[in-house]
Amino acid sequence: MNNEPYKVSICIPIYGVEQYIARCAESLFEQTYHNIEYIFVNDCTQDKSVDILMQVLSKYQVRKPQVKIINHKYNRGLAAARNTGIDAVTSDYVMHVDSDDWIERNAVELLVKKQIETGADYVMANHIQNLGTYRIFWERPHIVNPRQLSLSLIKRYMPINVYGQLFHISLYRNHEIRVAEGVNMGEDFQQVPRLAYYATQIAIVDEFIYHNENTNKASYTRSSFNINKWEQVWSSTQIIIDFCQEKGENFVQAANFLRFKTAANSLITLTKGKLYPIEYKRMSDIVNARRDLWKSMPVTQQACFYLSNIYMVAVYVKAARILRFALNKMYKKIRHHDIVKP
Repeated sequence: MNNEPYKVSICIPIYGVEQYIARCAESLFEQTYHNIEYIFVNDCTQDKSVDILMQVLSKYQVRKPQVKIINHKYNRGLAAARNTGIDAVTSDYVMHVDSDDWIERNAVELLVKKQIETGADYVMANHIQNLGTYRIFWERPHIVNPRQLSLSLIKRYMPINVYGQLFHISLYRNHEIRVAEGVNMGEDFQQVPRLAYYATQIAIVDEFIYHNENTNKASYTRSSFNINKWEQVWSSTQIIIDFCQEKGENFVQAANFLRFKTAANSLITLTKGKLYPIEYKRMSDIVNARRDLWKSMPVTQQACFYLSNIYMVAVYVKAARILRFALNKMYKKIRHHDIVKP
């Protein structure tokens, strides 16, 4: 530990992950990097997640002094848990890990090594998305210009995830970057484009160090859709739109594009075929008000708004989801071999 340059804080929210948290905790406590502060935020989970965490921790006595468990007094949601974790950080660098995911044993070591080599205050890395029967390998594009990266994230040209990356804590604290409490859908999107914008230097670890578990049906983002979640997506979008309005012409254009792309994606991805007439009209009005942006979207998304009958759209949405799944298998670098777990 004496040879390690600094302490890294890892923030881990806990809620409803009793089937996954042992794997997550083991991958954290077995890190080859030793100078780590673990901040677990218990958002009043109703299952045995915390008990299982303590059982795992009992096997790693050397890690016990490094662990903080913060208990919310009542269930406040993922966004609040993120904020609680950031508020508790006592080191210069912070990393987020979701408690149903896991990381490679050398993940922190690789991130710190890259940060030392480059002096970056934001270090990205590749991740693997586990979808049960197959995996998707997501490679980060080599965009190291902060403004360019922020724009690419806002336009959703690349994955937007706060987990599995290394941030200097000053990016949060100096710029008052927080997640809107209660707005849990799109909470990553509220943070990452702003963190990228304010970074002075960005670096990329080319290895796949993070495993994202997408089979947890209890996860907030993967549980059943409802109109409240749809409103949260729009709230997260609006936060970034407001941010863009102050950052120059390119960001204003990106904000306009984001507004319409979010409307289209809401129909295809979030509603899962369950369309609400009032919300459909709201989205259609937004998109059709600017045909230039409407035409800049993929044809599959344009079709959503070309069809005026909501029941026809419902049929289209289901077909589009099947098509998207098929295209993902063909073009998203899916590999069918097993991945070595920590």
